[in-house]
Amino acid sequence: DCAKSVHALLSNKEMIPIEGFSTSERTFGGIMACMALVLLPSGSKVDCAVILPERTTHAKDVLEIIAPMHIRTEFDLKDDDVLEVVL
Repeated sequence: DCAKSVHALLSNKEMIPIEGFSTSERTFGGIMACMALVLLPSGSKVDCAVILPERTTHAKDVLEIIAPMHIRTEFDLKDDDVLEVVL
């Protein structure tokens, strides 16, 4: 239920710290990451990580996910498509 704070959902999960870094063009803040699995409507599964960035523009009820591929493009997902994320 993503209506809860993402912090509350992840409060009892093992988190992996990833330090921030800088390039010549910008600075990236650190994150805390939790391994997860995305279950897509097609039945496909994608290993991923749910992240808690040090800084973000998203609301507290938005679950941020990183994966080896761009999930939206790879699986032709649109805004408001429903996915299941297993933590």
